Amino acid sequence: SRRQTIEGPGNDGPEERASWFAKLARTVLPVSPPDAAAYFDQAIKAVSKFGDEMVERWEAVVAVAKRAAEAQKAAPELAYRFIRCAEVIGDTVTREKYWNRDEVFRVAVHLDAPGAFAALSRWRDRDVGWFGGQLEALASEAVKAGMVPPIVGWCLSGFQGCNSSVEFAALCIRREPVTARRQRILNAAIHDLEVGGTSLENLKTLEAVADEFGLQTTKLIKLIGACASDGPAPVRVANEPGSAKPVRQDRERVFWEPRFRDIDLLTSEGLSKAIDFLNKMEPPREFETFWQEVIQRVPVGRETEFLRILIVTLKVDSYDFATALSYIRGKWLKRAAVKRDWPLFLKAIGKRVAVELANPHRLAYWQHKCPLDAAEFVTAMDGMIDGLAESLELVDAGTFFGFVCNVVSRLSVDEACSLLDFSLSRFEKHIATDYGDGPWADWLDASAEIPDAVTGLIWAALASPHSATRWEAAHSVRRLADNSCEREIVTLIRWMQTGGARAFGAQRFPFYGLHAKLYLLLAFARAAVDNPAIVKPHAKIFAEIALE
Repeated sequence: SRRQTIEGPGNDGPEERASWFAKLARTVLPVSPPDAAAYFDQAIKAVSKFGDEMVERWEAVVAVAKRAAEAQKAAPELAYRFIRCAEVIGDTVTREKYWNRDEVFRVAVHLDAPGAFAALSRWRDRDVGWFGGQLEALASEAVKAGMVPPIVGWCLSGFQGCNSSVEFAALCIRREPVTARRQRILNAAIHDLEVGGTSLENLKTLEAVADEFGLQTTKLIKLIGACASDGPAPVRVANEPGSAKPVRQDRERVFWEPRFRDIDLLTSEGLSKAIDFLNKMEPPREFETFWQEVIQRVPVGRETEFLRILIVTLKVDSYDFATALSYIRGKWLKRAAVKRDWPLFLKAIGKRVAVELANPHRLAYWQHKCPLDAAEFVTAMDGMIDGLAESLELVDAGTFFGFVCNVVSRLSVDEACSLLDFSLSRFEKHIATDYGDGPWADWLDASAEIPDAVTGLIWAALASPHSATRWEAAHSVRRLADNSCEREIVTLIRWMQTGGARAFGAQRFPFYGLHAKLYLLLAFARAAVDNPAIVKPHAKIFAEIALE
């Protein structure tokens, strides 16, 4: 029915679903007003399941999950609940750009690696998200964390998401300890890029990685040459770097000199007056140049006095602090008096702009503008906590959830696990029992070694009703064989012998076991041409299948 189609899995946002329910209500209204009213209620529910703070709430949950994952102890049920709640966010968020679906699996793999591979396989089965993008994120994180051997991770490049990804190839090459395998990965990556098409920038990135490990790059150099000859001619910059710099500096000095005349920057009134001038300038306003000029005009020996004035000047906002700090840190921090008062200054800033710094996006900008070391960051966060505690302002939900992101590192791992459990339970109050793969059950526990999890994902993809997915999985199998990944070949054959997909397949859909068996054997047949030794130990099994 149309209702089942709308309610079914997919990548459509809440606004689209609400629109469909509203149209359905309008259609059935002449025939059945009660049904129309029910559909209209569904439209309202589609856009009001969570509040406007949903994305900020989820970012706080992700921050807590990252801290909980530091326990380095598998938590299959917690990982499953985390991924199921993420699926709800994906269905509810208005536009995909407002949250990071890939981050779900980067975090989940640390909570329970086999469970993360199984959950992604079920998402593919139910057409949730974008399998290619999520697979690259999951495989990259697993390789980076040492959970999956780089050569095994590389074999997942048979799937479209990892295929032709220069970043993924570079990661696998860097993590692979064996030079011969590095060369094999490089050669395969060059072939993929040549077939799929790529940019000159990607080729040069791969060349840099190859040079880093002394790998053979003859074919890559030819490909770079061909790509460069086809590209646009380089644009010549009129003013070479450095040629106009002295002239520019002279002009800036002439411009700023009269603006600071008769202004005492060591008083709050004087600094406020200077900031007023900046704000009245015609766009684009030169904030960075302004603060450079301010700091240069502070008399030697009175730096700490200026820092105190900077704190109490109300017209200095969080962006001003970030810009000013970037220059103060580099210019004054080696001076004894400034170094002595630096922690107090950072704490005072954190307290002064506590609400702004509680926003993780604002804090990210702040750190990018003025990178702080770990001790300095903790000091600023101490000030932020004091500022929020003493603030009389009405703080919005985004600030509260941002506060969680900023202070989660202060929780113990056990506290983070307990908080994650509580946070997910709050989401689950709004999730229907039959949503996704349903509540946690024993069949969802992948409880497998990592090689079984990787091959379980491939095995389930071999059974896909979509031929393109089956062929991608077959290419991954062939790459496992070409790279002599014996343990993974053994587990694939075990999957074939036992049948079924267990936690790697959605329970509501049939598992096309004959599809999986056929495409696995096709991949083995092709692999046997180049590397017969990898399949020879299993000749008896193949003979039994042929003679059944």
